[in-house]
Parts: sequence; C-alpha cells; structure tokens
Amino acid sequence: FWQLWTADAEASLNDLRALSRHRFDAARYRSLTRPVQLLIGTESPRALYFTDALAASLPNARVTELEGQAHEGMTTAPEQFVEAISRFLLE
Repeated sequence: FWQLWTADAEASLNDLRALSRHRFDAARYRSLTRPVQLLIGTESPRALYFTDALAASLPNARVTELEGQAHEGMTTAPEQFVEAISRFLLE
C-alpha cells in the first residue's frame, strides 16, 4: 500500500489538520432517524473512536464489528465489509 499512501499524503495531511480543529459532539446527530450502521474492527482500540458515543446518540443505529480487523477493515477484509454492508442494506 506504500504507493497508495504516499500518493494520498497531501490529502491525508489536510484531513488530519481539519480533524485536529474539529470538535465532535455526538448529540448534534440525535435528530437523524434513518437507520445507521457504524462499523468498527475488533482489533481497533475502541476508546480512540467515537463509534459508541455516536451510536448512543442516534435513535436508529447499530454497531457492527469486523472480526479480526482494525481501522482499515474495508481494505484488509473487503468480503467481510461487503457482507456487513449488504446485510444492513437488505434488511
């Protein structure tokens, strides 16, 4: 993935700059009533992400764990990712 990461370095740096200035408030999303699926890898340090706080604020959310995956589960386990998304969309 080195070539992909380095090609995306400038955009990633801009993303990091924006994220460092952003103040996340899960309560801002309470009025979103549509079904929402949040994904997290079982190997990710869950406390670093806002997944659980956001799920608690959303009235119709569920958290799906990608087993054995970390932050890049959609890249490292695309079949598992597609199955989780497909299951959610087809319900």
